[in-house]
Amino acid sequence: RYDDVDTDIKNIKLSGKFNGRDGEANLGLNIFGTNKDFSLTYKDEELNSVISFDRVDENILNKIIPIREKKLDLKNINIEDIKAIIHYSDNRGLSIKTTMKPNNSEFKGIELNDFNLYISSKAGKNNLNARILTKIKGITENIALSVENQKTNTDIILALKSPVKDNIIPDINIRGKIENQKDILKANIDSNIVDFNMDYQKDKKLAKIYGNKFTINYDVDKKKLTDGKGKIPFEIYHTGNYLDFIAKDNKIEIKELKLADKSNKNNTFIAKGNANLDNGEFSLNYEGKATSIKRKVKENDLILSFDGKGKIENKKNILTSQGNIGNLSLEYIGKIEKINGTYNFKKVGKDIEANLNTKIASIGYDKYKFENFNLVANYSGNQVKIKDFSNNLISLKADYNVDSQKINSNVSINRLTNKDVYLDKVEFILENFKANIQGDIKNLQGNIDLGSTIVTLPSKDFVKVTGKVSVKGDKVNIDGINLDNNLITGQYSIKDKKLDLKASLSEKHLEKYYGGKDLGYILYGQVDVKGVAGKIKAIAKGRATNFEKNLPDLAYNIEYNTDNYSDGIASIKDLDIIDRKYGDILGLTGEVNLKEKL
Repeated sequence: RYDDVDTDIKNIKLSGKFNGRDGEANLGLNIFGTNKDFSLTYKDEELNSVISFDRVDENILNKIIPIREKKLDLKNINIEDIKAIIHYSDNRGLSIKTTMKPNNSEFKGIELNDFNLYISSKAGKNNLNARILTKIKGITENIALSVENQKTNTDIILALKSPVKDNIIPDINIRGKIENQKDILKANIDSNIVDFNMDYQKDKKLAKIYGNKFTINYDVDKKKLTDGKGKIPFEIYHTGNYLDFIAKDNKIEIKELKLADKSNKNNTFIAKGNANLDNGEFSLNYEGKATSIKRKVKENDLILSFDGKGKIENKKNILTSQGNIGNLSLEYIGKIEKINGTYNFKKVGKDIEANLNTKIASIGYDKYKFENFNLVANYSGNQVKIKDFSNNLISLKADYNVDSQKINSNVSINRLTNKDVYLDKVEFILENFKANIQGDIKNLQGNIDLGSTIVTLPSKDFVKVTGKVSVKGDKVNIDGINLDNNLITGQYSIKDKKLDLKASLSEKHLEKYYGGKDLGYILYGQVDVKGVAGKIKAIAKGRATNFEKNLPDLAYNIEYNTDNYSDGIASIKDLDIIDRKYGDILGLTGEVNLKEKL
């Protein structure tokens, strides 16, 4: 047992077999409760060995005491099939190739998807190459690292590149040359973001970081920025930028921080102010003019553009910001245009308060568009309050608790027509819609009053739709929806995609639906609909009776079966023409295949 490992190492067995210069050694032991065997062979002046572990997880890592004492969150670590192939020969030198199966292990928001490491050493030249596939907060990134060391010189190449073009995280390419002399360490860093050099005096522990237009002197021992000045140019997101500054004794005057679009120099973001590195206090005034950012987020373009002016500062550990928002537009799947208003923000310790008071010109998705919204919102004490999100058609008010993940919201629609949502295939007028949704965000419940909807049929007649629906968890209960005098009740399970509906029919004006002449029939009956995920069985039974004219009744029994809602087969079990005085006149059976349009 070792002091730093909380497990017994037992059943140690060592054996060997040698024949002249060639030979083989084998080691067996039990560690972390698992029997392991290791072998090493030397043949033809080559040394070869394979070291493998079945897995490394939270349980094993926490048996290593220095790791356990750090109290790290390792519950999502589950690495398997760890293998290191070791080779040594005078001809090829030393090489170690390591592979593993990370199983999407995650630590502090970084997910590991693939890992390969190759190390070699020969004639004083040491090389390391690593290729890593990872996700940072859900965003896929490829990382490639190459290090070459020979005597006092080390070359480093680091590349971070997303497989998705224009990802929200920019590509990073860094080339570094490090010269390790007796008294000084020199570094030259070239990257696609910023270039700089560094001289580090080992005895004095002083670092000088410099470029063509700037110099920074830093005392590593005292952790203090001694002095500095100049312009630091840098690039990010296709913008050409710079930081113009003066620094002394850990205090920085930011003369100008400017971000400018390379394709349109009128699109700028400028900040000015000061910062104190001793106490972390700073004060910045900013102004953005036609600032625009375009990035790829999970296969869709995110485009953000805005004008704005405001202030952000941190004093006595209180972070505050306030400002004006001008013509802020956001496009991602949908489009929000021209948000104008004010905001303020305050953070004291872990307590945050923020207020937003704005007007939104339009909110759209595809061809649907709503205009002229007010948005008044507040965040305080882990509570999000949407005090007013409304226009002349729609109104939303909501409270959401971030800690408990509970919501209470009310939505109402005063009046909405098909023209408001750019629908031309159906005409309707919806009025007095109301909904209350509340409870745990994972188990919502609520009540919906559909108000009154007048739908114009192709015959130019009208159908009035009213009713109530309730939601509890993944169950949608249709408490009663009326289409004129016809009543629909039932339930739908969102999780199971299970449907169970009943419709009670009492329709006096059948001509509205088929567009013909009113023959005076009244339709009575019931329709039962059951199914799962589009596989539907519906049974309709009833009678059409004529009281106004001397016409026979119609009795029907029809069954409909389908695997995808619409393309099914309607089986006519019975369709009887009945004279009320003399009885049955004619009976029909048959089927209609809707998929073949027969």
